[in-house]
Amino acid sequence: MEFLSLAYAGVSSPAAREWPRFASDVLAMMVWEGADGTQYLKMDERKYRIAIHPGEKDRLLYFGWDVLDDEALAEGVRRAQAAGLEAGWASDRECEVRMVNRMSWFVDRNGIRHEFCFGQLREHPRSFIPPRAHAGFVTGQQGFGHAVLFVPDLEKTLDLFVRMMGMRISDETDLGPYGRAVFLLCNARWHTLGVLGRPGHRGLHHFAVQTRELEDVGVAYDACQSAGIPITMTLGQHDNDRSLSFYCRTPSGFDFEYSWGAVEVVDGPWIPTLLRKEKVSDGQLWGHQIIDAGPQSSIEIFDQE
Repeated sequence: MEFLSLAYAGVSSPAAREWPRFASDVLAMMVWEGADGTQYLKMDERKYRIAIHPGEKDRLLYFGWDVLDDEALAEGVRRAQAAGLEAGWASDRECEVRMVNRMSWFVDRNGIRHEFCFGQLREHPRSFIPPRAHAGFVTGQQGFGHAVLFVPDLEKTLDLFVRMMGMRISDETDLGPYGRAVFLLCNARWHTLGVLGRPGHRGLHHFAVQTRELEDVGVAYDACQSAGIPITMTLGQHDNDRSLSFYCRTPSGFDFEYSWGAVEVVDGPWIPTLLRKEKVSDGQLWGHQIIDAGPQSSIEIFDQE
């Protein structure tokens, strides 16, 4: 099947009410609150891109994937059911809550709900008014950014995203103690999803967004330092998509990557092995020094037989 981009994502967190200040002061995103206390982060003309739901645990709940039409929605259900996964069509109420016209869904073996949708609610193109001077984010056909997950069984997870969902591998690297990392694309963004295979671990490692101007990354970096927000990877540049970025710890225990300047994937022959190396790589051209901010509460550690 073909889907277009990462439309939205949702997490639960006992620290949901700490997000307005973090999202505004650091991420330069607008925030509005739903009737149930959910904090909705807005970064372009769409009503929201990331939802932080009040909950007892820091946990990734769902991804929303843009698709083209009803046939794509139905194909997603068919493929998921053929793979033995729980799947179905969203009710009118569920569509209303997610602010989409139509939606189907399935739950993967890592407990993540995937929602295929189209018609996500949009506002006026100039409805995004950042809370500080900011040139905006790279979204549109590339979706809102990317996510990286820890998964206990990398091969089964890749089988799901590549064979069932039709994503392509852009590159991979061996991160030593962090495990093997494989990056997947579905549009011009170098990767929309990254999966790190590590037995006994599952959960969200980080979300990432890309700014249109380099200086907005620097301003956000300064904002973290001024507010005492833990920086978990210093400014640096990746060796795959060439993006310049830093990582910080969010109120909900996962990291957030704030980036600029990633290479885009153009149409034409694609060579997934483009940046693979014979030696182990840490994935960086320079910088990105890891600073220990403690364990991520968004990652579940469990006994795996």
